[in-house]
Amino acid sequence: DNHGRIWNTHRNHRGWRLYLRGDAKNENVSPYASPSRQTEYSNLPPCYTFVGEGEPFYAETLQYVEDLRKAGVPAEVDVYPTNVHAFDMLYPEEAVSRQAISAFERHFQEAMATQ
Repeated sequence: DNHGRIWNTHRNHRGWRLYLRGDAKNENVSPYASPSRQTEYSNLPPCYTFVGEGEPFYAETLQYVEDLRKAGVPAEVDVYPTNVHAFDMLYPEEAVSRQAISAFERHFQEAMATQ
Protein backbone atom coordinates (compact mmCIF):
# COMPACT_ATOMS: atom_id res chain seq x y z
CA ASP A 1 0.00 0.00 0.00
CA ASN A 2 2.49 2.58 -1.23
CA HIS A 3 1.59 5.95 -2.66
CA GLY A 4 4.93 6.88 -4.28
CA ARG A 5 4.83 9.73 -6.77
CA ILE A 6 6.36 7.88 -9.70
CA TRP A 7 5.96 4.18 -9.00
CA ASN A 8 3.29 3.16 -6.53
CA THR A 9 1.59 -0.09 -5.54
CA HIS A 10 -1.11 0.21 -8.23
CA ARG A 11 1.47 0.76 -10.97
CA ASN A 12 3.65 -1.99 -9.55
CA HIS A 13 0.84 -4.56 -9.70
CA ARG A 14 -0.04 -3.46 -13.23
CA GLY A 15 3.61 -3.65 -14.30
CA TRP A 16 3.97 -7.19 -12.96
CA ARG A 17 0.78 -8.30 -14.73
CA LEU A 18 2.11 -6.88 -18.02
CA TYR A 19 5.57 -8.36 -17.51
CA LEU A 20 4.37 -11.83 -16.51
CA ARG A 21 1.43 -11.91 -18.93
CA GLY A 22 -0.17 -15.36 -18.70
CA ASP A 23 1.94 -16.35 -15.72
CA ALA A 24 0.65 -13.45 -13.58
CA LYS A 25 -1.82 -15.73 -11.77
CA ASN A 26 0.66 -18.60 -11.49
CA GLU A 27 1.99 -19.11 -7.96
CA ASN A 28 5.13 -20.78 -9.35
CA VAL A 29 6.63 -17.81 -11.19
CA SER A 30 10.22 -18.51 -12.15
CA PRO A 31 12.90 -16.82 -10.04
CA TYR A 32 14.43 -15.73 -13.36
CA ALA A 33 11.33 -13.59 -13.89
CA SER A 34 11.09 -12.50 -10.27
CA PRO A 35 14.25 -12.85 -8.13
CA SER A 36 12.17 -12.44 -4.97
CA ARG A 37 10.75 -15.92 -5.72
CA GLN A 38 14.21 -17.44 -5.35
CA THR A 39 14.52 -19.89 -2.48
CA GLU A 40 18.18 -20.97 -2.79
CA TYR A 41 20.64 -18.12 -2.24
CA SER A 42 23.86 -19.84 -1.17
CA ASN A 43 25.51 -19.85 -4.61
CA LEU A 44 24.81 -16.22 -5.45
CA PRO A 45 27.57 -13.60 -5.60
CA PRO A 46 27.90 -10.77 -3.07
CA CYS A 47 25.26 -8.08 -3.35
CA TYR A 48 25.00 -4.35 -2.91
CA THR A 49 21.78 -2.45 -3.50
CA PHE A 50 19.90 0.60 -2.33
CA VAL A 51 16.27 1.54 -1.97
CA GLY A 52 14.08 4.47 -0.99
CA GLU A 53 12.35 4.17 2.39
CA GLY A 54 8.95 5.00 0.92
CA GLU A 55 9.02 3.27 -2.43
CA PRO A 56 7.08 0.13 -3.40
CA PHE A 57 10.15 -2.13 -3.45
CA TYR A 58 11.33 -1.18 0.04
CA ALA A 59 10.08 -4.23 1.97
CA GLU A 60 10.97 -6.80 -0.67
CA THR A 61 14.45 -5.31 -1.13
CA LEU A 62 15.17 -5.56 2.59
CA GLN A 63 13.78 -9.12 2.65
CA TYR A 64 15.95 -10.12 -0.30
CA VAL A 65 19.10 -8.77 1.40
CA GLU A 66 18.17 -10.57 4.63
CA ASP A 67 17.62 -13.84 2.74
CA LEU A 68 21.04 -13.49 1.12
CA ARG A 69 22.66 -12.87 4.50
CA LYS A 70 20.92 -15.90 6.04
CA ALA A 71 22.43 -18.00 3.24
CA GLY A 72 25.90 -16.68 4.02
CA VAL A 73 26.08 -14.36 1.01
CA PRO A 74 27.67 -10.99 1.78
CA ALA A 75 24.95 -8.42 1.18
CA GLU A 76 24.66 -4.72 1.90
CA VAL A 77 21.79 -2.30 1.45
CA ASP A 78 21.54 1.44 1.89
CA VAL A 79 18.18 3.07 2.53
CA TYR A 80 17.57 6.64 1.36
CA PRO A 81 14.87 9.12 2.43
CA THR A 82 12.71 9.17 -0.70
CA ASN A 83 9.49 7.65 -2.00
CA VAL A 84 10.53 7.76 -5.66
CA HIS A 85 11.61 4.52 -7.30
CA ALA A 86 14.70 5.04 -9.49
CA PHE A 87 15.28 8.44 -7.87
CA ASP A 88 18.95 8.27 -8.80
CA MET A 89 18.06 8.18 -12.50
CA LEU A 90 15.07 10.52 -12.40
CA TYR A 91 16.70 13.21 -10.29
CA PRO A 92 20.47 12.65 -10.64
CA GLU A 93 21.38 16.17 -9.50
CA GLU A 94 19.69 15.91 -6.09
CA ALA A 95 22.00 15.38 -3.11
CA VAL A 96 20.38 12.06 -2.15
CA SER A 97 20.85 10.79 -5.71
CA ARG A 98 24.49 11.85 -5.82
CA GLN A 99 25.03 10.04 -2.52
CA ALA A 100 23.37 6.86 -3.82
CA ILE A 101 25.27 6.97 -7.12
CA SER A 102 28.57 7.49 -5.34
CA ALA A 103 27.94 4.55 -2.99
CA PHE A 104 26.91 2.32 -5.89
CA GLU A 105 29.99 3.23 -7.91
CA ARG A 106 32.26 2.62 -4.91
CA HIS A 107 30.77 -0.83 -4.31
CA PHE A 108 31.03 -1.63 -8.02
CA GLN A 109 34.71 -0.66 -8.12
CA GLU A 110 35.39 -2.78 -5.02
CA ALA A 111 33.65 -5.76 -6.63
CA MET A 112 35.62 -5.35 -9.85
CA ALA A 113 38.88 -5.19 -7.92
CA THR A 114 38.20 -8.61 -6.36
CA GLN A 115 37.43 -10.38 -9.65
